[in-house]
Amino acid sequence: MEKLSSQQCEVIKLMQEGWELGVDTEGWRSTLGQRRARLQKYGLGKGDPIAYFKAVVIDALERKKVIEQEPNNYPMIKSTKYHLTEKGKAISV
Repeated sequence: MEKLSSQQCEVIKLMQEGWELGVDTEGWRSTLGQRRARLQKYGLGKGDPIAYFKAVVIDALERKKVIEQEPNNYPMIKSTKYHLTEKGKAISV
């Protein structure tokens, strides 16, 4: 597997600890091409603590098949949720 950046390792570590990952799909940031990813310890929309990352970090992890998108069963939600793949769960960071 390709080498992971320090930010990619941090995302994987937090997800392995149970933080939930989402990337905004609507809003002024997305419109300007400034998508932002966030990890929240207690789940998206459930308050602090929050860690922010550039969406390109998440895109790279998805290309490496370390994370994958969850199906969106709630059309009103304006972010894409992700979970670790088996490959992502097996990474030691």
